[in-house]
Amino acid sequence: MNKILTLCALFPLVAVAQPSDIIGVYKSKEARQFQLRINADNTVDALMATGTYTAKDKNISLQFGTGNSFRVVKTQGTTDQLTLTFKEADINMFDPRFLYIGYENSKGEIVYESAYNKLQGQDDYTIEIPRTDNLYLVNAYGVAITGDKKTAVIIEEYFIGKNTSGVEITFDTENSVRNELQATYNPEKQTLTLNDKSLSSNPIVFSKVLANDAQALQPVATEKVKQWKHLIAFDEEKDIPEFNPEKKALSTLKQANSLSAALAAAKKNNRLVALLYQPNNKNATKEFKELFEWYEQNGETVLTDPYLFELYLATAKELKSLKAKGLTNEDQLIILTSEGEVIYHEPATIAQVLADETLEYNHTGLLRTAAKASLADRVLSNPKAPLKEVVKVLIALSNYTQDPDVQLLLAARPKTGDAETDEDKQATIDYQLENLITYYKKPENLYRLQLTPEQLIAQWKRVVAAHKADAKLDTDFALLASLNVEINDNFFTKTFYLNYEPTIADLEAGAYLLRFFKEIKAHNDALKDIGDYTYIQRIDKGYIAFNTAAVERTLKACYDLDKATLPEVKKAYAEGIKNGALSSLDYIDFLYNQDLTTDAAMAFDTYFKNLMATDSNLIAALDNDFTNNNPENSWRYYKMLFANRANNIAWKVYEDQPNNKALMAEAYRWAKAAVQLEPKSPYYLDTLAHLMFAHGDKKEAVATEEKAVSLLSQDEDGNAEQKEEIKKNLIKMKQGL
Repeated sequence: MNKILTLCALFPLVAVAQPSDIIGVYKSKEARQFQLRINADNTVDALMATGTYTAKDKNISLQFGTGNSFRVVKTQGTTDQLTLTFKEADINMFDPRFLYIGYENSKGEIVYESAYNKLQGQDDYTIEIPRTDNLYLVNAYGVAITGDKKTAVIIEEYFIGKNTSGVEITFDTENSVRNELQATYNPEKQTLTLNDKSLSSNPIVFSKVLANDAQALQPVATEKVKQWKHLIAFDEEKDIPEFNPEKKALSTLKQANSLSAALAAAKKNNRLVALLYQPNNKNATKEFKELFEWYEQNGETVLTDPYLFELYLATAKELKSLKAKGLTNEDQLIILTSEGEVIYHEPATIAQVLADETLEYNHTGLLRTAAKASLADRVLSNPKAPLKEVVKVLIALSNYTQDPDVQLLLAARPKTGDAETDEDKQATIDYQLENLITYYKKPENLYRLQLTPEQLIAQWKRVVAAHKADAKLDTDFALLASLNVEINDNFFTKTFYLNYEPTIADLEAGAYLLRFFKEIKAHNDALKDIGDYTYIQRIDKGYIAFNTAAVERTLKACYDLDKATLPEVKKAYAEGIKNGALSSLDYIDFLYNQDLTTDAAMAFDTYFKNLMATDSNLIAALDNDFTNNNPENSWRYYKMLFANRANNIAWKVYEDQPNNKALMAEAYRWAKAAVQLEPKSPYYLDTLAHLMFAHGDKKEAVATEEKAVSLLSQDEDGNAEQKEEIKKNLIKMKQGL
């Protein structure tokens, strides 16, 4: 194979009267990375590099300067935003971590966003930003190549106008060719041929792939910026900030002029206050300005609000009142809730807070947890607290934000009654804390939860009882119920690290979700573009997601603890079936698994008769049901499940209700249906033989049981004991027993 050198590595070569049809884009099969674009104004682009050319007869001289990183062409968008569609070049080096997009906000300021989150993993590489007069495209590949964040990025400014609704952007990393090339043009074949031994031992032929490319925009300005402040350290960050042009516009960070103003802002924005108490720091004002600027750029969270804290520097007048709260007279960082309660403090100058990045989101897990603990104590310890506040706190304790659980900050850990279990739980918690407290100089100063399990359960029961008779969906309560429908992973277990024993309140909460299933679906469907957000952001926006299987597990657990709840469980299933959350087969399986034979048989009888009403032929009836309900399973698996269910319930009736003639007659039909679908199952044949025998068809029963025995050698599902039992059954039937 002949070796072809990358054209970026070339040194300058030479270009002359222009053939009229030379304008266009040329590509070569041999040098796939290389593209030539001949423009009408005697300019030429290669690998997105721009230069000039001259042409005389068939000889073309191409002279390149510093190239453009991007090719930008206006298109037609479909929304009131500016749609950017990135087209990947013919190379396999496209990486959105090193692309940034800039646009002008309403104040005329340039806002830069990383393209990473919106382009990552997409097939069409499409993103939307606010419309803008000037589009700024940033090539940060130099940083990636050198590994040095001081390396200059290349910012290209394109004037597109606010009336532009879409642009198509092609990016190629090979963007800085400075060469002069000699080419020969063939007007008949529409080719350019490079004859240069430093490129290849053979000529490189470029064929025209696109005619006049005059519609491509040219940047109005290009600049190189070193140590660009908008760069994201992808090699260091665990949580990449989302691309959300509205985020900073909706939620800003401002310096308050008093502590009361900072607390008010924290309450409004649902944040904490990071109070810098600096009685001995002569550089406090300067250091605070530096910290504030750093936090504006680096304080982003994974939540909808980009900031967790309001930052405030205590004034000289406020120092005295803070001392009255028992704080020592030393420079320190104090974390307050919006209610003004201290949930943590540690000795630190502002410079130390900045150097340690104490307020960086990934370092503040236990501060967020301490804030929840404080809120829980304030609200849930009050048996008459407003229900809306209680719901808010219970949602927080459900911990959908995936902060460290409140159980890590219990003032007194409830005992299970088993010393070994308690010791194991404490060891697990200590291990988790060990990895989290490294960010805190004084972890003992973190707020500790005082709430008791009894107080928490009492508040949960209060909330559920208040919504039992709801005629309309309450979305806040539905969200709370959905987050806690999994009783082994709910707010109680996350708060106390104890096993949770469900109550009637849990059954009623699950029933609520089934009763309002249609309304919940309509509510979720009305949330715009909800699929574009992370799980946490979806919940923040009110998305109510729950697993109906988890609701069923709750219903079952409640029935297991208290058999008297059966009427309520049946009612919940009826609501779920009516609203499409559950199927009648889910209900039948529940009854069967709880050994409620009569109920299961009657429910299956209704299902079977409804099925056969659609077609007297069993296979045709099942096919209708399979087609209309669009099950996820294959037809083969669907048929097998039906046969298994029909057989099992028929056998249950034979065992538990042998004197119920009506049910026994129906069980006989179900057993026949099972064998019709699975004629080579010795176990289904055994069931049918027993029902035949009970029905008086003893001769046919013996023949059926003989067939079952003959098929045992081919069966791979049953165990030796089951197979031996069938053989014994045949002997008994032959004896008339």
